This record gives sequence, C-alpha cells and structure tokens, in this order.
Amino acid sequence: MVRFTVFLGLLRGLAGRLAAAALLGVALTHGAMAAATDDPDAVRRAAEDVLAGDRIQQEMPSGRPERPPPEPPSWLEWIPEGLADIVQLLMWIVIIVVGIVLIGYLTNEVAGYKRRERMRNGAEGGAAGNGADGADGAVRTSLTEADRLAQAGRFGEALHVLLLCCLGELRRRHLDAQLAPSLTSREILARLSLPERAAAAFAAIVAAVELSHFGGRPADAGQYDARRADFLLFADESGSTA
Repeated sequence: MVRFTVFLGLLRGLAGRLAAAALLGVALTHGAMAAATDDPDAVRRAAEDVLAGDRIQQEMPSGRPERPPPEPPSWLEWIPEGLADIVQLLMWIVIIVVGIVLIGYLTNEVAGYKRRERMRNGAEGGAAGNGADGADGAVRTSLTEADRLAQAGRFGEALHVLLLCCLGELRRRHLDAQLAPSLTSREILARLSLPERAAAAFAAIVAAVELSHFGGRPADAGQYDARRADFLLFADESGSTA
C-alpha cells in the first residue's frame, strides 16, 4: 500500500511538470507569432522562403501525362527492333486479305445456295405442273439463268447451273432411284442407268464443273457453249422434250 501511494505521487509530479512545459511552449509560440506579426517584412520573407522550395506545387499541370509506347509481343522479341514494326504491319495485311477472301467465299456460297433453291423450286413446280409442259418450262428457266450468268462473264457459275439442271432432270425422271442429297455427281452417274449419249453429256458437264470449281481452271465462253449443247442433248436423251 505504501509503494502504491509513492507511485501515485511520482505520477502526479510527472504530470505537473509536463503541464508546465506545455504551458511554457504555448507562451513562447504566442510570443514568436506576436513578434512576427509586428514585422510584416519578416512574414513576407518567411512566406517567400517557403514558396521558393520545390515541395509545394504552385501551378496546375498542363495536358495529359505521356504514356510510354506499348511493348511488342513476346514472340517478336527475337526480331531486330527495326523489323518488328514491319512484321506487325505485314501481319495486319495478311489478316485483312484473309478476311476479304473469306467474305468473298461466303458471298459466293450464299449466292449459290439461293440459286440452287430457285432451281429446285422450279424443278418441283415443273414436276407438279402439266407433265411435259412443266418440264419444258423448268428447262427453259434453267437455261435462261445459265445464259444470263454466261453473258455476265460468270462462266463457272453458269456451268454449275447446267449441272444443277441435269440433277433436277435426273431426280424428276428417276424417282425410284431415291437419290440421296449427299451423293456426288459422279456417284449419281454411276448409280443411274442412262442412255450412252446422255451419260456422256452428263459426264462432260460434271468434268467441266470440277475443273472450274476445284481444279482452279477458269471456264470460258467456248467451254460454256459446248456444255450448254451437252445439256440440251442430255435433256433430250433422258426423255425431256426440250
């Protein structure tokens, strides 16, 4: 108990000293401020000294901060610095060319699909119409479409229309054969029993389409005229009155 009382006495003495020191500091600060206020030049010089340093920003920054240029991809690090930009440019050119080729391919496919649908609808309408008169109308419509493409210089597409006309005639006249849509033209030719001249004409049209679409050999006007004659022969030999 005595020790605790002594400890409390020490704490009270320490607290008193700290309070006295604080009061003394406040008095000194107040006196310094009063002295500085009485001397305006001293205040101005003190302010100039503070503003002269670089710790206080005195102006608003102008513009946006410059960003460092983007670093090239890691797979371009092995290329010299001067060639990296050229390689990236060539890469973008290749991407653009591939995109253009893909768009052209899809456009041709869509046009071909629409054309096949028109041909199929025409063939079905002819078969459901007035017998031979309906068949003749379908053949004339098909030839008109093929001739229109040929006059526009699109001989490869015109040959394809002739082939579709042949397939339409086969399906219309050989319904018992149950031709599957997945069969190729050569498979259809092998499965059906056709007169010799009709089979030869059909084979010539199939070969011309294969060379034009898959063999990379563009068709011309002479080739189209020859295959058009083959189609007329095929339609006549297979039973059409065209």
